[in-house]
Amino acid sequence: MDEQKQTLAQVGAAIDAVEAARADKSITLAQKHLLESAVVKLRETEKTIIELQQQALVDILIQDAKALQTLSVAIAQSAQKLSNVACALANVSKVILTLINAVTAAMGTGLL
Repeated sequence: MDEQKQTLAQVGAAIDAVEAARADKSITLAQKHLLESAVVKLRETEKTIIELQQQALVDILIQDAKALQTLSVAIAQSAQKLSNVACALANVSKVILTLINAVTAAMGTGLL
C-alpha cells in the first residue's frame, strides 16, 4: 500500500507539472494537444491506483469481518455469560459486511 501511495504522489506531481506546462502561452497547439493527452492518461492512472487502494481496503475489511465472525462463534461456545459479547461481535461483523457490499456496489457503478 505504501508503494501505491508513493506512486499516487508521483502521478499527482506529474499532473501538476503537465498542467503548469499547459498554462504556458508560448507552447504550440501540437504541444498543447500532447500535454492534454498526457494529463488524461495520468488522470486515468490516478483513478486506477485509487481503485486498487479501495479494493485492498475492501479485502482487509472482509478478512476482519470473517475473523470477528469466527471469534463470536468461539466466544459463544466458550461460555454462556459471554454470549452478549459474541452477539455484539456477530452484529458488528454483519454491519461490516453490509458496508463492504455497499462500497463494492458503489465502486462497480463508478460512484467511488
